[in-house]
Amino acid sequence: MVVAYTSLDKTALGIHGIERRVQQERCTDMRVFVDTEFTDFEQPRLISVGLVAEDGRTGYWELADGWRREQCSAFVVEDVLPLLDGTGMPRAHAGPAIAAWLGSAGEGSVHGVTLIADTDTDLRLLTDLVRPHWRG
Repeated sequence: MVVAYTSLDKTALGIHGIERRVQQERCTDMRVFVDTEFTDFEQPRLISVGLVAEDGRTGYWELADGWRREQCSAFVVEDVLPLLDGTGMPRAHAGPAIAAWLGSAGEGSVHGVTLIADTDTDLRLLTDLVRPHWRG
């Protein structure tokens, strides 16, 4: 199976940033598996981010702003929103917190962090949130 992922370069998120590769390529970065929840596929707005590093570290953030219930698809309203734990934080706090988590996940790797996700939407929403705060 081919998995799309993006590589976060230690020097600047996005400069060497979004590259497509196939899973079989050798990777010297710390791999971090990404799952997000978002409002819908037409105009996705980020609701939550879950990260799992290959060394077992995990992170989870819910966003308190940037989305409204009315923007959510029926699936999200019925199956996702009831599972939120209510710890939502403003995007202005979540971005730096996630960037710091990713930075620490990349410590000790040769190049940085590689994000692995099952959709481009997950990667785009996450990198849009983190990019202004990335210090890798």
